[in-house]
Amino acid sequence: MQKKELLLVAVATVLVVNLSIAGTLLASGYFAGEDEAAEQAPQQEVAADSDAEATADGAAGQGPAEPKPSAAEYLHSMAEAMYICEDKFLASTAGVNKSYEFKHSESYFSEEDEIYRIFIEFETIGKPGMPAQASSVMCDVSAPKRTVAGYKVLPL
Repeated sequence: MQKKELLLVAVATVLVVNLSIAGTLLASGYFAGEDEAAEQAPQQEVAADSDAEATADGAAGQGPAEPKPSAAEYLHSMAEAMYICEDKFLASTAGVNKSYEFKHSESYFSEEDEIYRIFIEFETIGKPGMPAQASSVMCDVSAPKRTVAGYKVLPL
């Protein structure tokens, strides 16, 4: 009798597992062949509407719409933005002895403007007759264009 019960439990387990897999696939739309065509039609209408809006904007005197950058051109991380700001910072302070650091906790990405705002604090090394100066840099990097959009040196 024990072997019979064990076999019954094993068969029931396999049946429940298979039913749960089939139910998950059904719920996610894997078995729906006709529904895909119905879903693609509204997406095509939205794409046609956005093309029509872009054409209307160009005709309304706003100029041609700028093409969106590809994913490969888009700036994806804060570290890349920091490298771009560092290049600008080093070029603008060339010939000055300085010590600098990035303020990681203050730097952020603005999703609305698609701009990375990077903060750098630096201090010039004092010389005889010229004291050291502390300053802060606020550098904005455009994510779509991968360029410096704004650069300000602020005294501390």
